[in-house]
Amino acid sequence: MRECADVLAEQSVLLGPDHPETLITHHDLVASRYESDQASEAETVAELRKVRKARRDVLGPNDPYTLITHSLLSQLMMVRSRREESVRECADLLAEQSAELGPDHSETLITRYDLAVSRYEHGQASDPEMEAELRELLLASRRTLGPNDPYTLLIHGTLAQLMMARSHDEAGGNAEYQAMIEHTESLSPENHRFLPVHQRHQMAHALDAAERWTEGEMEYQSVLDDLEAAGSQGVDLYWDLTRCLTRNLEQQGREPDAIGVLDRSLPWFDGSDDAHSPVRPQALRLRHRRGDLMRRSGRAAESEREIRAVLTDRLATVDPQDSVVLSERHCLAHTLKKLERHAEARDELRQVVSSYAQILGPDNKQTRNASYCLARMSHLHGDQAEALELYEQVMAAEAAELGVNHSETLMTGFRRDQCRLDMGLLTPADATAAFEHSLSALSAQLDTGHRWIAAIHEALAAHRASNTP
Repeated sequence: MRECADVLAEQSVLLGPDHPETLITHHDLVASRYESDQASEAETVAELRKVRKARRDVLGPNDPYTLITHSLLSQLMMVRSRREESVRECADLLAEQSAELGPDHSETLITRYDLAVSRYEHGQASDPEMEAELRELLLASRRTLGPNDPYTLLIHGTLAQLMMARSHDEAGGNAEYQAMIEHTESLSPENHRFLPVHQRHQMAHALDAAERWTEGEMEYQSVLDDLEAAGSQGVDLYWDLTRCLTRNLEQQGREPDAIGVLDRSLPWFDGSDDAHSPVRPQALRLRHRRGDLMRRSGRAAESEREIRAVLTDRLATVDPQDSVVLSERHCLAHTLKKLERHAEARDELRQVVSSYAQILGPDNKQTRNASYCLARMSHLHGDQAEALELYEQVMAAEAAELGVNHSETLMTGFRRDQCRLDMGLLTPADATAAFEHSLSALSAQLDTGHRWIAAIHEALAAHRASNTP
């Protein structure tokens, strides 16, 4: 502490009090004094305000060191916000800044944001009042600072967080995060580190929903890095986001990288205590995810071993009819298919379909999905009569729930028609007409590059070639 104060004094003389190096040391000294109880919260807030203003003037509002100071100040304001005197102090400061700088000055807007948070945390503003204030602030900040300014994004992130709690099914919050990312670009994990972890977490989901996969990857990695630095690998959020990151990488066609993420993370579950148990629910989910990714990346034998090991551990504590067990057995069936052990794969799926039908009902989506997969396996590698019956059952259930013109119903109808053709129940001309009808109906709903459209084009081409003299 004394050494830091001496360095600051020396830098102030040699470089000047507003030199970037001096300001960095000044911030470090203020933080150190507070952390070692050598400065009160009020003194620290006042000093950080001075440092933040100087950094904005000298380094610019978007400089990382300016943002670090603002982040520390905001966190401290949140701590103090439950004390009535801190709200009064913030209100007095806002009044002074509004009079001296104007209501739309950047410093005034920042203080107005701090006051809004303080009042809300102190119970002096309701959810609707907080939302209204944040929306006004957001418009003003966009006018003054720009839509992609870090302080504008901080306000928008707080609004989005509030709306996640206020709206039905989190729809309002998701909409705000979708609007927020329209003004962001995530090129590295550092781009938005000034935002709280939970806001970057939701940004990553929004980026995934917008299919901005590489940017979503950056935000997931940013949050995971921060949680690791805080020693928080044991929290559920860390493992949930690890799984989300693997899905993101899979969407980018980078299954080996996704497996690498899990290979680096799973050793944490080393069995040293209950928290690190490899049979904890989070560990089992990640281990199964690793096995599924192995299948998708051409490592089917390893996939089978991993999925069977997970099933063994899970079945030690849950019923064989458990829905997660059935889901994992469904994945095992696809792994067996990859290994060309088709009879075993069909037997596995028959048991899964039977259990789903008993537990969830024959028309449930999970039952339909498993039945469809069994129909495809039987169609291509087994009993076509069984396949046709299953296609008909799935198609009827989809039509009842989704409608006869829904894309899923139409695709199942196409597969049924393929099966009928293979069984000699359709003439070549009737099959051509049926395939063309499916293609036309699906093309009205799906992009031309969709895999289902490509599958029908491929089937039509093969059918025509086989029936051309």
